[in-house]
Amino acid sequence: MPNYEIIAKYEDAQNEDEFITVINDFNLSDISYFCLNTYQGVDLKTIGDINGDNAYDLVVASNHGQFWGVMYNDGTGSFSDPEYHYISGSYPTDIACGDLNDDGRDDIVVCGNVVELYYSTVSGFQKYQLSEHELKANIIDIDNDGDMDIVALTDLYLIGLTGISVYENLGNNNFFEHDEIDFQPSASDFSVSDMNNDSLSDLVVTSHFPDTTGTGIADTIGGIYILYNEGNYQFSEPQFVPLENFGESIRKSCCADFDGNGYNDIATIRYLYVTIPNLDILFNDGNGNFQQNPVTGIKPYDEKTQNPIVCYPNPFTSQLSIEINTSTSQNEIIEIYDIEGKLVKDIKTGKNMPYVHKYLWNGKDLNGKEVEPGIYLVRLKSILPNGGQSGRKVYTQRVIKINC
Repeated sequence: MPNYEIIAKYEDAQNEDEFITVINDFNLSDISYFCLNTYQGVDLKTIGDINGDNAYDLVVASNHGQFWGVMYNDGTGSFSDPEYHYISGSYPTDIACGDLNDDGRDDIVVCGNVVELYYSTVSGFQKYQLSEHELKANIIDIDNDGDMDIVALTDLYLIGLTGISVYENLGNNNFFEHDEIDFQPSASDFSVSDMNNDSLSDLVVTSHFPDTTGTGIADTIGGIYILYNEGNYQFSEPQFVPLENFGESIRKSCCADFDGNGYNDIATIRYLYVTIPNLDILFNDGNGNFQQNPVTGIKPYDEKTQNPIVCYPNPFTSQLSIEINTSTSQNEIIEIYDIEGKLVKDIKTGKNMPYVHKYLWNGKDLNGKEVEPGIYLVRLKSILPNGGQSGRKVYTQRVIKINC
């Protein structure tokens, strides 16, 4: 399993310093701090291979300070001091990275009063102006033609309107703006993700909770609006997925397959004056329905991947069913590890004849203590009758334990 990092920002108010923090492999005891050399409020961050060396660099921006910058990755887990570029007449509201001219170097889009493209070259950055009004952007190959396009969002909060512009990459640093897509209400965030597995990237827009009654109280029509990509730069009418209003000002969202059913789900987080817990996950059943409970079930043995492990429900709260589909007589050992690689439970099953075997894990470790919520790895060791290294096979399945 590859190692993943969490990128965050840490503010030392006492010493008036700001840092980018890198939490390595989800391990809270392994955190690196990289000073931003400013205290002007670096509130935007993303990653990209800006110099084309196959290592992700950190790209940051400050709305208040009117600048963006790059911290280059040296390939060993350390980053250079930030190289800042100041902007005149615009206040950054979003940044995005992607290779817009297919030269192996990621370029940078900075949104604000104007939207500017910064092409990364060996000698520095070349600046072009894309438009004048979008506040957020994503770089994605929206038409599957092999080059990266730009999707940008305009939040017209005062009149309760969202505008989405799609800029088709024509090559040679030229873009064509297709007709803007407008709908109500206004939106605070958006993602680009394939929500129906048709290999086309859809638009997932997170709206504000507007005051449509004029009483000063936000109503409940806010939520997620999904615009399905129908090809040829055409999108469906927005599908509305409601979210409960807890009085939050803004939400941010991201998409990923959280329950392992093969369809991307939506995670939204509330922030600005909200209470914890503030995370909602909408699980996608693949038929256009989104619900609060994971879409799980028993999956058949996947002959293509040859992974005989099936775990359900996933995520689970207190008890996990582990099914093993074996096609040969073999000795089996089931081991469960946490995300740091520590063994928390083992199940020695002995020799089994070929058929489906079912085991239960009660969510407790080797000492009988209930494990914490988080990601765990279920690993099956199969030793075939011929023995030796050639007869040993190892399979892994990821599971998630959550609170009730």
